[in-house]
Parts: sequence; C-alpha cells; structure tokens
Amino acid sequence: MFSGHQRSFIPKTDADATSQRRMDDRLELRRQKREEKFQKRRKNESQIENENLNGIFEEKLDNLDAQTQERLKNLDTMAQLLRGGTLLEKENTVELIRKLLSIEKTPPIQSVINAGIVQDLMGLLKDTSNSAKIRFEAAWALTNVASGSSQHTRVVVDHGGVEIFVNILAHEDGDIKEQAIWALGNIAGDCAELRDRVLRADALNYLLQVFIDSSNNLGLLRNATWTLSNFCRGKPHADFEILRPCLQLLVNLLQVEDEEILVDTCWAISYISDDPTPQNLRIQEVIGHNFVSYLIKLLSHKSSLVVHPALRAVGNIVTGNDEQTQHVLQQGVLIPLKNLLQNEKVGIRKEACWTVSNITAGNVDQIEMVVRAGLMSLILKHLESSTFEIRKEACWAVSNATAGGNSTHIKYLVHQGCIKPLIKIVEFCNPKTIRVALEGIENILKSGQDEVKMGSKNPFVLSVEEANGFEIISRHQDGMNNQIIDKVHRIMMYSPQYQQNLNSNDITIVD
Repeated sequence: MFSGHQRSFIPKTDADATSQRRMDDRLELRRQKREEKFQKRRKNESQIENENLNGIFEEKLDNLDAQTQERLKNLDTMAQLLRGGTLLEKENTVELIRKLLSIEKTPPIQSVINAGIVQDLMGLLKDTSNSAKIRFEAAWALTNVASGSSQHTRVVVDHGGVEIFVNILAHEDGDIKEQAIWALGNIAGDCAELRDRVLRADALNYLLQVFIDSSNNLGLLRNATWTLSNFCRGKPHADFEILRPCLQLLVNLLQVEDEEILVDTCWAISYISDDPTPQNLRIQEVIGHNFVSYLIKLLSHKSSLVVHPALRAVGNIVTGNDEQTQHVLQQGVLIPLKNLLQNEKVGIRKEACWTVSNITAGNVDQIEMVVRAGLMSLILKHLESSTFEIRKEACWAVSNATAGGNSTHIKYLVHQGCIKPLIKIVEFCNPKTIRVALEGIENILKSGQDEVKMGSKNPFVLSVEEANGFEIISRHQDGMNNQIIDKVHRIMMYSPQYQQNLNSNDITIVD
C-alpha cells in the first residue's frame, strides 16, 4: 500500500519590494494551533480517542463515582503490589491503574503520579521478562499519563519514556507496538522540545517502517499517521533534514481514501509547508514532491475536516516566491478557492480569504488571474463580513491587490465598492487592521493621482468623501501608532478640505 504572508506593503513603483513583502510578512503569519482534537489522545476503555485538555496539578475528583474514589485511597497499596506482588497481583493491579487513567473525564493522573506509580509502570514495561498483559497494560497506562498536561507528560519523559517507547517501536510487534506509537505521538505533541527529543531518538525512521510492514492494518496506520503529524508540528520548527524522509510517504498518504488518514496527513503537510526559511526551501521541497495537485484535489473533499488542513497547506505554499505561487495557480487552485470562499464553515471562508491574500501579494499577472476568476467580487463581499477574522483577511487581500495591481485593477476594486468598507474598517477595527485598510486607501488615491490630467481631478477622492472617509481617517492623526499617523497624514494630503486650508494659510513674504 505504501512506500516509504507574507504581508506587508510596498510602493507600487518598487519592484524589488514585491518579493520582499512576501518574506517580511512571514513573520506575521498566523501561528494557530489546530482547531481539531489531534494534539494528544487518551485511550479509554472503549478504545475511543478523546481530546484531553491541559491538566492541572490540583485535581478535582469530586465528579468521580464512589467506587473510583475508594480505589484512589488504595493507590499506595497498589504501588506496593506493583513492586512486590505475585504475577497475578501485578496483572490485576496494573489493569486497575490503567482503568483509573482511562476515565473519560478528569482521570486522576496526578494522584497516580503522586503515588510514585509512573516509575513502577515504567519498570514493568522495560522488563521484557514480564507477561505480555502486564507490559501492554503498563504501556497503555503510561500513554494516558502522557495525554495529560505538559507537567504530566514530562513525568513520563523524565522516567525514560521516550527511550523505552522508541525501543519498543524498533524491536517489538503487536499491540504493544501500536501503544508505543500512540505514546510517542502524545509526547511529541506536547511541545517542540519533546518533539525534537523523540525525533533525535530516531523514532521517525522506525515509524516509517510501520507503514511498510503494516500496510493492511487500517487502525494502526491511522494511529501512525496521527503520530507522524505530531512529529511535524510545533514551533520552533522541527529539523527539516530529519523530516525529509517522510515526504514521499506523505505524498502517498494523500492518495488514500480514508478520511482519518487524510486529515492527519494534510495537517502534517501544513506544518512542513509553514516555511521559516528566507529562501522558501521547504516550500520548494513540497512543490518538488508534487504535493500541490493532490492538495488542490482535496480542497473539494466532502469533509471539512480534510478541506481545512489541505487549504492551510495550500495557503502556506502561496506565501512563497512568485514562481512558487505561479505553480499553484497553474495547478488550478482558483476554481476550488472560489467555492471555498462561499463555504458554510466560517473557518474555511477565513482560510480561503487568507490564501487569496497571499496570492494577491504576488505580481500583477497573478492579481489579474484572481480578478478574472471572479474571486475578488467574493472577497469584496467578505470585506463587509460580520465576522471580524473574515473581514480582516479580506482586507489584506484587497489591500495587497492595490499594492501590486495596476490601475485597471484598482479601478475595478473602486467600481465594485471597496472604499466604503475599507473606511468602515478604519473606523471600527484594531490598529493592525486599520493600518492595512489605510494602506489600501492610500494606494487607491495614489493611483488616481497618477492619472490626473491637466485640469482634471483625482477620480477616487470623491468616493472617499462620499464615505465620509477623510473625516474618519483624520481622527487617527493624533493617535499613538506612528505607522498609522504617517499614513493618515499622507492620505489627508488628498483631501480637498485639507488643500483648501493649506492654501488659505499660505503667507507671502514681501522684501
């Protein structure tokens, strides 16, 4: 089955700054955590994968049933049995502890840690002379400890969890191997430091072998794909040279029909394609491995859980240079993007606007492609969205188009009514988004001024006046944000009232 924004603004006359815009704004690329449930997983008695929110050391156990609370009072006795009981007593005790840690809500992880049981479980797991039942139950219990808070995960790591689970992954088979995959996914999903510790232990190479050896075990492949995605996630980014061997596998996984595998594969690619390098090296590797056509196909997938990370990956790729963005455009991304701009999911519409904004940060021909495909008309509708995040991304898309587009593009945007919603953003939004809107307005007015002929007037000044724009914009000229103040002053130079006041204050000096 298997083988192994840039956003910122530039004067339209500064060609070199076009590509620099893409690099500079990478620093502002949203660093969002996944909205889905895949960072850590706890395994309950029904083998159901559950999200476990970050735990706390002060556990609230009042919600536990009386029998469970009674068992918690006997944790010290359980610990003694793990250390010196008979084989049967050890098997029964480790199973009981695992059941405590598999409670769907508020499992008593800290209570188990406080009793010193994590060290006992680790000893039982490490000793290969123990029965398969003891070792599997211990692995399951430790996996659930690692699914808790960062402090809980750290306890497992501090007792040698990474090394023990990687050794199982490398040398053993069956249920305990799958449990090791699950545990390593939880550890790597906790933070970049622990992710790197897992990767340095060579876990990725052993995990890749799982896809070759167990190609017919769907449950195992799902679990392994989720763990692989956690190997790729997090900031600072994982060492790309360590991750490189998984690229071809990820291409293959994009062609699988299983939704769960597709979801985690797309998230993994989205993490890899979030490129921190000035040369866009990661993006080029993604393009070179032919990810783009498969990702674009998945933009039309029936499940939004697949579409969302696929769209995120595509959006990351078009933060690259103009040639890399052009590759994505040539693969036909605009048609599915147009559909996604009308998707019922708010998060997907927002991501689609963001992706378009990265394309309109490109060159004039790429902006032309966006306009001709009918995307800008939808973006302009989103410029008036009641959802701030959508409105903000649409603002970026429009403002970037005014920075890199030609006079025809700007006339189109104005005739489609972009000025009024841009002014509304200046009136009501936060400073960062206000700055973006002001830049768009300034670019529009500058374009109009460039076309002014003898005796004629700037054709876009009236549109700003009709939206009460100059008055609204002038309210920011005494603000605290210097970037906004500078833009306000430059825009006010186009105001007829400002020009009139300037002329009336002229003083003639007579010798």
